[in-house]
Amino acid sequence: MMKRKLTVCLVAGVLILAVSAGAAFGSVNGYAAYKNGAKKLLLETDNVTLKGSYSISVDGQELDKVSASYAKEGKNWDSRSSKQIRGEAYETVDVMHNGVNSWYSSDMEPNTYYSYKSDSPGDTSLLGIDQDSELEQRMVTFLELAADTVVGDLKNNFVAIGKEDGVSKYQVDISKSQVPAVVNAGLSLMAYSSASVSANSSYVVWEDQEATMAAYYQEKTGSALTQELIDNYIDDYNEEWAEANEDLVDEYNEVTGELYDKYYDMLEDKGDTGVLYVAADGSTTHYASEKDYFAAHQESADTMVRLNDILGEDMALETVSCTFSVDDQGRLTENSLTATFSTKDMEGKDHSLTLTANVTASDYGTTKVQPLNLDGWTNLSQDD
Repeated sequence: MMKRKLTVCLVAGVLILAVSAGAAFGSVNGYAAYKNGAKKLLLETDNVTLKGSYSISVDGQELDKVSASYAKEGKNWDSRSSKQIRGEAYETVDVMHNGVNSWYSSDMEPNTYYSYKSDSPGDTSLLGIDQDSELEQRMVTFLELAADTVVGDLKNNFVAIGKEDGVSKYQVDISKSQVPAVVNAGLSLMAYSSASVSANSSYVVWEDQEATMAAYYQEKTGSALTQELIDNYIDDYNEEWAEANEDLVDEYNEVTGELYDKYYDMLEDKGDTGVLYVAADGSTTHYASEKDYFAAHQESADTMVRLNDILGEDMALETVSCTFSVDDQGRLTENSLTATFSTKDMEGKDHSLTLTANVTASDYGTTKVQPLNLDGWTNLSQDD
């Protein structure tokens, strides 16, 4: 739990640094309004409704677009997201209500879900920061001071664009020449590190892992996989059944272990480099690099893979346009950001990356989370 909270806090700090650099707020009061509004939302609020979206485009082509909502009411929450993956809609729903967590996604069988009971005390803020933890409080202080340092003279870019019904709105535009050097140095390091990991990746990919294993199992044992084994151990784990059929489970694990060793030994013979692709019939193709593999299998390339492909030698922040609003209680109610980056891939080719994000925060203190209506649905969980 501590590791998760520290990770979340660090991620939040990076976001604060990035937004602070790109959305600097022109006067001391303006900057303080944004910073305090963000702190109230992220660190002090346990009842709020968030709605937002983001999109990533490379060279004018949209790679990823996600819409999401998150409602928090003390220990209860309702999290939903929707995105397009290679032209197909993908949705997830995850709800915690009165100690029962239920979730489902569009890649599951229709009208099926998972759930479990939880006695967790719940987080008292969106980021789960423990206000009584000296370590976490010191981390927040460090990140806040780091943001102040990065902002520097960019405070002069603040522009007030109006106030209505107690809500103050601000706008900031940052040009390439105004971006702090430390921001671009960090982006350059991140890009090179990400590309290096991708370039040195080594693993096995299966076209149809279940089909390959089923054929190998029959070849080795002379018997086909039983549906009982598939239902109670391979596709879903039934502890009681597995214990009662220990010999069968041990035989399956031994045979599949041999199969794994077979292909990873092949990869080792290639110097533990690149990607070994295993077709459903067990035949293989070795690709010298992850990039070569995804070039041949575009259907497998997700957003992060395609982003890694354009990163490598360098990355720099070019422009930022940001608007945000705070209400008369100093709470952040809206934040919109468009940032453009220049990148250079491992082959030295230049690219342009655009990130657009929008979020609204509403119903402070009045948010109500409702349980999912799952009447007639099948719970796939093994226990309650």
